[in-house]
Amino acid sequence: MTAPAIAAVSVAVLRGAKVLLVQRGHGAAIGQWAFPGGRIQSGETEEAAALRELAEETAITARLTGTLARYAVPASPTLGPIDLMVFTASYVAGTARAQDDARAVVWIRPQDALTRDLAVNMADALRRLYHPPERITPVPR
Repeated sequence: MTAPAIAAVSVAVLRGAKVLLVQRGHGAAIGQWAFPGGRIQSGETEEAAALRELAEETAITARLTGTLARYAVPASPTLGPIDLMVFTASYVAGTARAQDDARAVVWIRPQDALTRDLAVNMADALRRLYHPPERITPVPR
């Protein structure tokens, strides 16, 4: 029997021509680079979870601007399958610093990030960032 998918979110925060990435400090993707994100807590919306995880991992705030993609991440040896919603956002305030389960943070051009050790689906998500607007769906207000 297959375990139910874990509901999770991540957020691609844009600041000028750069996007914020975190290096994972825990879990199956330890050492890999990804957008800040994590599990949705009980009773929390996807949008609220994305902004909470961003603040917990990086100490910055942002405004959600759209949805970039939804991925079905296969199960790993330590986690079941993950249903991951990826949002786009515009930087608002704060100095990015690694917190919570992030080992490091970096502002980087999406095309330059492709040379890093990326978590699953990140290469696709980064490519989608610099081929907008047809792939980015605005967040309803």
